[in-house]
Amino acid sequence: MYDNLYVLTDADLARGMGISRQKLKNILKGLKDKKHVIQVKQKPSIHKIANDFWSQLEK
Repeated sequence: MYDNLYVLTDADLARGMGISRQKLKNILKGLKDKKHVIQVKQKPSIHKIANDFWSQLEK
């Protein structure tokens, strides 16, 4: 449902959140370890929320 709603690069997301790209990278690493996000592109780096995690959020 949300797959192509809007695409933000990791740099855009960090800027929008007011945090450094390194801090976002650390946050994303934790989310990737938990399988909550998936990296879909490397340059520029783009992640998406995993479908299983979306399902948990919608409950």
